[in-house]
Amino acid sequence: MDSMKAHVVMGALPFVSHFTPMRTIAQHLVALGYQVTFITAGLFRQSIEGIGATCFVPAEWEDFEESSMSKSAQKIPSTGLVPGVNFMATRWFMNAIPLQFKAVQEILASSLAENPSRPVVLLPESSFLVSLPILLDAPGFRPKGVISVGNIPILDVNPDTPPPSSGLRPDSSPEGRKRNEDMNRAYLEATAVLRAELNTILRGLGAKETDQYRQNAVLKLSTLFLQLCPPSLEYPRRDAPETLRFTGGLPRPSKQSHPSELPHWWSSVVNKGKTHIVAVSQGTIATKPEALIIPTLEALKDENDILVIAALGKRDATLPAEYTVPKNARVADWIPFDSLLPLCDVFITNGGYGSFQNAVANGIPLVIAPPFFADKRDIAARVEWSGIGINLGTGTPTPEALKDAVLEVFRDGKYRERVAEVKREIECYDPMAIIAGAIDEVANS
Repeated sequence: MDSMKAHVVMGALPFVSHFTPMRTIAQHLVALGYQVTFITAGLFRQSIEGIGATCFVPAEWEDFEESSMSKSAQKIPSTGLVPGVNFMATRWFMNAIPLQFKAVQEILASSLAENPSRPVVLLPESSFLVSLPILLDAPGFRPKGVISVGNIPILDVNPDTPPPSSGLRPDSSPEGRKRNEDMNRAYLEATAVLRAELNTILRGLGAKETDQYRQNAVLKLSTLFLQLCPPSLEYPRRDAPETLRFTGGLPRPSKQSHPSELPHWWSSVVNKGKTHIVAVSQGTIATKPEALIIPTLEALKDENDILVIAALGKRDATLPAEYTVPKNARVADWIPFDSLLPLCDVFITNGGYGSFQNAVANGIPLVIAPPFFADKRDIAARVEWSGIGINLGTGTPTPEALKDAVLEVFRDGKYRERVAEVKREIECYDPMAIIAGAIDEVANS
């Protein structure tokens, strides 16, 4: 007799960059016949219900708006090794654990009452920290297992790597490990208050405390940890747990962009001839165009054989009215990357994990300009370390630096050759087969 498919309970923080890859996974799981319940904010309810999954919105997230938190976060000053916005976001992530745990308990109770023999597997993204009280034995209903999904870089504190947000490449030599040890110690001291707060939250839920940095705990305690990239885009760790698996990349959306989603000038991109296409985007959080988009337009405005495509990252976003767009540029508020990136020759980004992965999957070398917040510098360091692009080391590069980087990518074929190698590596993986296989393995263990 065939084993029963699990009820998969997913969770994503209420931010577009965290939600989007998890929603894509959910869409594929529904198509494969799994029952999916998705915990997130009310602004994503229609998107989740539209793919045939159940959306569970904690009351505190019913009216949550990403933009309000993003604006306040940008005003938090950085201190030492830890960007202020990261400190604030981590505290917010941790304070959300009790409401996430309550949601999981309600879902588990309902699922078990409906069908006691059906296994339930928890599939949260790695920053959705409800995994920790469950893995640390908080009382209550329990899923069959917890499969954490790495939709950001692995940001543990490790002897083989520098600490998160450092922007440094790994160095496992004796000198490098000494550097890592010193920097990691300073990082743990700077974040000690957050670990104390996390343990207070865990105690309040009846769970055991942890002496590990939170991302170390998620990585090492999860039943399985699925990192959404190939091994060549993540730093090697000698103590990586056997439960860590790579999916090769992000599962692709199951539908192509509708022509109505594309700008009216799209045919000039499709029929580009010998013109080089350079795309630039700043993602959904750091959206001020003066940081990267306008400097890119200025950098390349005299390059007649280059067409610059600027995606502003949000519906109805515009450039300042006083800015004149160069003749060799096209600007849109939002462009589906699955339509744009296959046509590009270079992608300029501030370092979102999804756009970084999408570019590599399409064999596009990167020029990356990371601001000092979130995981941007960590992603930029991986771009540089893996050889797939140029890391400018700042979120506000000059037009001269941008122009030099783009022209170097065109001039030196090593970047395109290396990204082509990684693209071939990615093509050896079937991300959804790996994810579904992991769910079945845990459900039937």
